[in-house]
Amino acid sequence: MNRSSSPPSRWLRRSMIFGPVVVLPVVVVAVFLVLPALLCVVFLAVCLPALVFLISSARRELRAERHATPEMRARYEALSRLFREGFGVVLDNVDEDVAIMLVSGRGRNGSELRSVLRFDRGEFDAAGRDGRPTPVVFAQFFLDPVRAVVRHRVSVLAMSRTDKGSPSISVVPSRPRSRRETRKTDRLVERLAADIPSLGELDVLIGQVQSSTART
Repeated sequence: MNRSSSPPSRWLRRSMIFGPVVVLPVVVVAVFLVLPALLCVVFLAVCLPALVFLISSARRELRAERHATPEMRARYEALSRLFREGFGVVLDNVDEDVAIMLVSGRGRNGSELRSVLRFDRGEFDAAGRDGRPTPVVFAQFFLDPVRAVVRHRVSVLAMSRTDKGSPSISVVPSRPRSRRETRKTDRLVERLAADIPSLGELDVLIGQVQSSTART
């Protein structure tokens, strides 16, 4: 089954988050009117924790939505169009001295994950030439599958070469982290919006992709 690569509409995301926040108090009031004695047990055991969780989820949704501005959506759509034109090849930008790859994959829920990988051109060309995988630092700009937001991070991958000299990339294993460490890092990134590039950075990226040529 084919899935759309476009994020779901804002009204759909918000209805999924805020709908239960509205419905749950209504249910609580209805139970109170019919069985007031039962309300204390039900509310304390089920409704109160559920309401706290739903309110927390709604707050996270609002924090995330503040980045989905019309200006960000315009850059998101511009990058989406570039994927249709240059997907799956190595692009060279001699003037900027960068090499760019547009890659795509599928998430666990079947959503399309699209990323622009930007390398230093010299490091990209030298990596893996000695027959061994070489760690290479790169900047990754990826299109959020949930909302029209472009995210950014700097990471490392291992690059080797095929018999024909074409690049072959693989993930560099990272240090195992506990769930507590992962949640702490995720909360910090979310609060600081550390993974959201500026509009200027995205304009530079889009310009670099548009002015690049496919490597032959």
